[in-house]
Amino acid sequence: MKRIAILLLIIAATAVALPQRIAAQDRQSMAGMLARCTFSWGVQMGGSIDMSGQNMSSLDLSGVVGLRYKWIKMLGVGMGAQMMVSNSCRAYPMFFTFRTDFSSTRRRLVFLDTRIGAANNTFPGGVHRTGLYTYGGVGINLATGKRFASFMTLGYTYLHRGEVTYGEGETHFLPHLHYASVGLGIHF
Repeated sequence: MKRIAILLLIIAATAVALPQRIAAQDRQSMAGMLARCTFSWGVQMGGSIDMSGQNMSSLDLSGVVGLRYKWIKMLGVGMGAQMMVSNSCRAYPMFFTFRTDFSSTRRRLVFLDTRIGAANNTFPGGVHRTGLYTYGGVGINLATGKRFASFMTLGYTYLHRGEVTYGEGETHFLPHLHYASVGLGIHF
């Protein structure tokens, strides 16, 4: 506990002292960099095939908002919905997203797409469980313009579930889900 308090004190002291140390010239270059950042948003729909044998394949919808700057094609936050096709379970992920094609000069054909966050899992009987949500994949730009890109992604999704309590204290362990995910989207 003392270590955490000392660490927080050091972080707070650094945060207070840092703005005073930044020279006026550095502030101007920082303002110039922030001026070149542009707002970006996108939507995606697709499907996920359950590879863990739990019969939890799903239809997926998601939306993201964030910033674009040079080689960073998207740095932001998003929300989604995974609707299982064979039962009434649902997952609602909220996540941070990062997309890049590692090129600051022009848009490349292939890009990296990652997400990490938490998902609210709902089960029959009004049972809820929040767990880790991660996604890593590769995307291919289909049609691109100066301000938009349509794309297709192929990746891996992990959804943490764990123990849930039903009724009068009855607990069940629900295995974590592993998906092969594919999606089509558009990014502005």
